[in-house]
Amino acid sequence: MESILKNLAFIFLYFFLCYSIGYLEILSSNPNGDHIWRQSDGLSMAYIYYSEENSFLEPKMLNQLSNAGKAVGEFPILYYGVAQLYKVFGQSDSIYRLTCWLIGFLGYFAVFKMVSEILNDFKWGIIISLLTFTSPILIYYGVSFLPDPASLSLVFISWYFIYKHSKRKKLVYYILGMLFMTLAALLKITSLLSFIAVFMGLIVQHISSKKAITLNWKMITATVLSILSIVSWVIFSKSYNQLNQTTYFFLGTAPAWNLSYKDFWITLHYISDWTKEYFYPTGRHLIYLFATLIITPIFKNKLSKTLYYSYLFSVIGFLGFIALFFQQFKDHDYYMAPLLFIVPLTLTLLLLKFNFLLNKSNLLKYGSQFLFALLLVASSVYAQNRTEKRITNKSDWVFEELYDLEPKLTKIGIGKDDLILAPFDPSANITLYALKRKGWTRLNRIHTVEEIYKKQQLGAKWIIIPTDSLISNRYLHKVISEPTYQSEKISLFRLQKTNRQN
Repeated sequence: MESILKNLAFIFLYFFLCYSIGYLEILSSNPNGDHIWRQSDGLSMAYIYYSEENSFLEPKMLNQLSNAGKAVGEFPILYYGVAQLYKVFGQSDSIYRLTCWLIGFLGYFAVFKMVSEILNDFKWGIIISLLTFTSPILIYYGVSFLPDPASLSLVFISWYFIYKHSKRKKLVYYILGMLFMTLAALLKITSLLSFIAVFMGLIVQHISSKKAITLNWKMITATVLSILSIVSWVIFSKSYNQLNQTTYFFLGTAPAWNLSYKDFWITLHYISDWTKEYFYPTGRHLIYLFATLIITPIFKNKLSKTLYYSYLFSVIGFLGFIALFFQQFKDHDYYMAPLLFIVPLTLTLLLLKFNFLLNKSNLLKYGSQFLFALLLVASSVYAQNRTEKRITNKSDWVFEELYDLEPKLTKIGIGKDDLILAPFDPSANITLYALKRKGWTRLNRIHTVEEIYKKQQLGAKWIIIPTDSLISNRYLHKVISEPTYQSEKISLFRLQKTNRQN
């Protein structure tokens, strides 16, 4: 009964925090806010899985790219799974958001359970789990359409089962841990960092103790299958994109050392500016301090060698990944999301290392919990403010009217299979997803009559443009006549036949 009440306490506080942040409004909203470009890519893939019922290993986007929109980045289990839910509950962005939210909840609940057991105090479990959740990027993207926060949550679930295995030695726990670790890494390879760090920590432990490593063939088999699954997907995804002649999804590295001196400092400035989205400033600075205290040899014997070196390698891996993908962090704050495993890991190991001090008196014990609870409240308020700003941040060519227009398209005469041009949309799928139609955007360089003609040859029938662009872009009058639909912000035309220009 006591365990149930503790679980209910966490669930109540988590839901209260979600409500305070405004999740109810977000869950029912259209795609919007920062990085809607990348969000619309995932939405597009899920929609194609739903509407075309293409096979799992044939992911596509609404943007036609080089080969009917065939392209892949991360393992598409999230997109495919959401598509199956669409078939049951109907196609709705809220279904997608709720799916991401549920995965997130399970991850934070796993952190709560694990930390509560490790520190033998459910209050620390609640504080550390919810403090991790208050990262603005985890809150904002946690109910968006990106796989990064979901990958992190799968890491947390994997940690929980591996921890349970370490205590009870039941093979089923290890297999579940490997399963969720594999899914996390398939979504984002970054998620392997903490597991590699633990593996390195175990190696150091065995070398220093000079004990023979006891091999469990069932565990080795599960581990090998996990590694083979990840390697196989990496090979498949690269081959799939090469076969379909697309480089849309970034599957390489972008190290800091490939930048010029000037570009390095420009990128570093952008990354520094993004840090306000990673964590509450005071909390972030405390994490830096706590990490230093954990790594510092003082009271080193309070942590096992496995834990100490696992954490050390986690920090090294964290910094190494940032260096290896440095250029991507300039414009993509969500790249940091899978790396935030460092937050609950740092807080938990700090308390483990200095637990002997905190337990010397109730004043220290409850006083530290009170201070961390205050930090949680401050971080929650900060995250709420950051989330509001990000949601209301409208990108170019993102109008609510786009989403209102989609139900009218059939009445206008635009069939489900009609291809559309959106020459002023810089993204791949924002407009196309809003209209639930395939086609091309400015990303495909359709900014001349000649390029529009080429797309007509491929089946393009309609063009959608901002109304205020009609005057400044005279070339459009060569391919359009009277608008089929027009409002203050959007005009929709049937494409006229054009003559090929030499």
